[in-house]
Amino acid sequence: MGLTPELEKLLGIETNIPKMDWYSYGGIIATPPKFGKTTLARLIPKSILLACEIGYDSLEIKFRRIKRWEDFVEFIDLLEENIETIDEKLKLIVVDTVHELWRMCNQYTLNRINMRMRANGKKGVETLEQYDYRNGLKIRDEEFIKQRDRIKDLGLQLLWMSHLVKKKIKPEDEESYHSLDLDYDENLYNILVKDASYILIGQNIRVVEDDGKTSHVDRKFVSKNDGIIQGGSRVHIGEDIEFQTEEEFLEKFNELFSKSLMEKNNIKAPEAKKMVEEQDEKLVEKRKNIKPEKEKREELISKIKGEVASKPTTKKKVLSYLEEKYETSSPKILNDLEIEDLIKIENLL
Repeated sequence: MGLTPELEKLLGIETNIPKMDWYSYGGIIATPPKFGKTTLARLIPKSILLACEIGYDSLEIKFRRIKRWEDFVEFIDLLEENIETIDEKLKLIVVDTVHELWRMCNQYTLNRINMRMRANGKKGVETLEQYDYRNGLKIRDEEFIKQRDRIKDLGLQLLWMSHLVKKKIKPEDEESYHSLDLDYDENLYNILVKDASYILIGQNIRVVEDDGKTSHVDRKFVSKNDGIIQGGSRVHIGEDIEFQTEEEFLEKFNELFSKSLMEKNNIKAPEAKKMVEEQDEKLVEKRKNIKPEKEKREELISKIKGEVASKPTTKKKVLSYLEEKYETSSPKILNDLEIEDLIKIENLL
């Protein structure tokens, strides 16, 4: 006998209901150059393309250009402010490519660190590794994860478009071979791969015609790890997907993804369709109650400044904390702090 609903509620136990449309899941698509990532992105339903590099010049496509990390953060701010009116019309944010976005986050973090160091009369650093025993890398990773999670908190998922690199693998006492793999450094790999529900690796394939003499090039996405191509996911679709057009791929992927989810959860197609409709309704309701981070920050800053102005004991405690943490006792620093830092200060009140 299982727990009663009352006891489950008391213990904080929840029941996860799997989403039944693939673009309600986060994932990674990695391909060789000129494979058609951007063409594919424009066909994905209920999505927005964030173009971190130019690859859309020849396409009619709606996109948001991201040139700096601040552009990305501003886009998330706008999503938060308008999420109620978006309803269920948007489910997926496609980032093309994550390598460029990662570079922007790295530069943003370095600029912020140097700005703070120079404000305190210290010499800046040239790389994040040089800051505070490599603590700069941790600050960058936390910033990237924070903005990713802000998007997910809005009921949105992320599809990271990526480049592939050919790596030479040399197992001990075995023959070496080449593997196509994700072009991530270790930190980005740990952030993205652990969070991805599916990983698809693109590959060009040569198909020999029936005459045995002529051939043409098709494409396929590898959805599993075969030792040569590194693919995989938590949602196992069970087979690779060969295709000629992006439309054909999306149709096949959607069919296989849905089939995998229905078989795993013993759900029939009519029930799955009904679940999608119900989940869309819940998503709309959830988005009605989301408060933008900008608004939350302003409330926290106002509360802290009010407490500092009216309570001498609290003022001493807060200013002492600011001096120790940020090497300044001016409350003006509050305007530059992240919401997580403001919450820590709020706990001192």
